[in-house]
Amino acid sequence: MNRDVKRRAIMLAFTAVAGLVSSRVADRLLDRPERRGVADDLKEAFLKGGASLGATLAASLLVRALIRRGHL
Repeated sequence: MNRDVKRRAIMLAFTAVAGLVSSRVADRLLDRPERRGVADDLKEAFLKGGASLGATLAASLLVRALIRRGHL
C-alpha cells in the first residue's frame, strides 16, 4: 500500500470508531424519554459531534506521528 491509501485507511477506521463510540456514549448518557424535545436533540448532537471531533483529531495526530517517524 502506498502512503495515501494507508492514511485514508487509518482515517476511515477512526471515523468508524468515532461513530460507534459516540452512539454508545449518547445512549448511556442521555435519558430516552417517551417524547423527545429539542433539548434532547441538541444534547445528542453536541455529544456525537464532540466524540467525532475528538476521534478525528486523534486520528490526525496519529497519522502525523507515524509519518514523522517514517512508518507511513
